Amino acid sequence: ALPMNRALSRKVLINAYGKSPEELFRAFASEPFAAASLGQVHKAVDQDGSQLALKLQYPGIRSTIRSDIRLIRGLLKPLAEYASARPILEEIEARLLEETDYLREADNVGFFSRRLGLDRVVVPEVREELCTEQVLCLTMVPGEPLNWWLKQGTSQAERDRTAAMLQEVFIKSLYELHCIHADPNPGNFLVAEDGSL
Repeated sequence: ALPMNRALSRKVLINAYGKSPEELFRAFASEPFAAASLGQVHKAVDQDGSQLALKLQYPGIRSTIRSDIRLIRGLLKPLAEYASARPILEEIEARLLEETDYLREADNVGFFSRRLGLDRVVVPEVREELCTEQVLCLTMVPGEPLNWWLKQGTSQAERDRTAAMLQEVFIKSLYELHCIHADPNPGNFLVAEDGSL
C-alpha cells in the first residue's frame, strides 16, 4: 500500500477521535517514521509530554481485503478443488480482518506488557484512551529495529545476548503464557543502546 499523505493521515485521526491532532496532542509528526503492514506509524507527544507511537490504518483496508478475497473466490469457483479451498479462504479472510482490529492488537500488547516480566525486555504501554479500531497508540520505546541493528557491526557476544533474549521471550510466551508473538519480523523488535530488547 502507498503511504498516506499528510491530509489523509490527519483525516484518519479526525475520523477516529472526532478531534484534530492539534486538539489531542502537544505535537504530531505528519510524516510517518515507520511502515506497518496495514498502515503507517507516526510520532506524537501527549499533553503531559510523553512520547507516543501512533499506528494509523490505511483507510478502506477492510473493504480491500474483502474485495480481494471475493476476487480469489471468483477465480477458484469453477475449479473442482473449490469446495476444499473454500474453508481455507474463509480462514485467511478472518485472520486478515483480525489484523485490521487495532483494539484487539492493543489488548494483545497489553497482555504481554502486563505478563511477560523479563529483565531487559521492554514492552510498550498501551494508551487505551487513544486506541480505536483504526488507531493504535503506544508509548514510544527507544531502540533500533533488530534488522538494522544487525547491520551495524555488532559483536558476536551482543548478537548472542540478543538471540538469548528473543529465545527467552518465545519460550516464556509459549510455555508459561500460552500465547505467542505471531509476527516475529526483525523489524518488530528494537534493540536499545543499553542492549535491552
